[in-house]
Amino acid sequence: MVIHLAPMPPIERLRIGSGIQETCKQLYYTVSEVPPPLRSLLHLEIQSDDTVPLETSYEFYRLLQELQLGYSVECMALIGLSWRRSLNPQALSATITFPGLRQLHLAGIQCTQQQLADLLSSLPYLSELEIGGNMAIDIRPPIYADGRRNSWTAHTFENVGHPNLAAIKAGQRGPVLRKLSMSFDQANRKQKILQLFTSRDSPVITSTLQDITIEGDSIDNSMLDYLSLLLELAGRSLRLLTIGDLCTEQRLNPLQIYSVPILRITIGLFLPSGIAHCLGWWARTFQVLDNNNALRHLEILLDVKYDGNRMERPLSTDLLDSWHALDEALCRKEFVLQGLKIHLRCCPKTKDEGPSLCHTLRNTWLPGTIAKHRMNVDIINNAFEFDESSYLHSDASSLVGTFNQLRLQDSPF
Repeated sequence: MVIHLAPMPPIERLRIGSGIQETCKQLYYTVSEVPPPLRSLLHLEIQSDDTVPLETSYEFYRLLQELQLGYSVECMALIGLSWRRSLNPQALSATITFPGLRQLHLAGIQCTQQQLADLLSSLPYLSELEIGGNMAIDIRPPIYADGRRNSWTAHTFENVGHPNLAAIKAGQRGPVLRKLSMSFDQANRKQKILQLFTSRDSPVITSTLQDITIEGDSIDNSMLDYLSLLLELAGRSLRLLTIGDLCTEQRLNPLQIYSVPILRITIGLFLPSGIAHCLGWWARTFQVLDNNNALRHLEILLDVKYDGNRMERPLSTDLLDSWHALDEALCRKEFVLQGLKIHLRCCPKTKDEGPSLCHTLRNTWLPGTIAKHRMNVDIINNAFEFDESSYLHSDASSLVGTFNQLRLQDSPF
């Protein structure tokens, strides 16, 4: 009697570490039994923490070596991985290197600048990089065994002034990035990463960026200098810039967006002082645009938050001046848009506020803008239907599971 075994299905997604019932040893035997023709792994997620410290496990390294031998990995997420916990940091770097990788997501990792640079430069086909929150990256160059530091130096605006763009572009080496997404919980962490990617010794080429997303809960003028430099480096290659709701309590300098054709911004309708600073910043940013700016499509998300007891309604007289300044900036003759879309997003507890806020938006906040762009404007009170896939999130638990939903469509909106 001949027994016909059912063919083993290919493994398209593999999760290793925290929250997974299978141990690294069990996963090793699972992946090693897959026939070579079926060894195509689309998504790999590695999640480590103090409870399940993968970096100290022999079976973890053994599993990754097996994956390297026969599997082609296209997308990888590293969550909570720590070079500091590893007994052999060089071995850790070597075992998470997959040359065919095209999309990399980093969240909550702990490493040095050199370890980050080595990882990125070892991925020749990397085109999409997402850096999430809670990063602990020591951006200072490491000290070698003989006491020398490596040669990496960052540009500082305070000491050098505006950098030489041609020199930076000529010096950058590594994979050619098309998409960069960054979300941090502290402005200085964003600044350090931006400082690295705008240096001539950057481990990735940033002059080819087509899609840039910046999110977080803080921003300052120092970080804006590096963000503006990143936009300058991308130049006419840049297609889309997404700026999340960046909270600030200081007066920010204008962001240089003259080369950005499609801009998506979020303004949180809560914490009134933060709203005023945010509106003022965007008003100044749009005010400095000249006739040669590339901006043609603007999408504004007004995010209505709920503080547990009541909604912070930004209808006070103090905020009207800020709204009027933004309205005037968007009505300038240099501001020629082919499309303007405004989303009003309400949470379930504030959905009843939607109609009244739409009325206020049309008649009080941005009346001139809506009148000028009346043929192109699209105001949507989408309390539940708003497509959050257009805005990247740094929630490590859903980083890989939502990756396919995070892709931006070719159309502007």
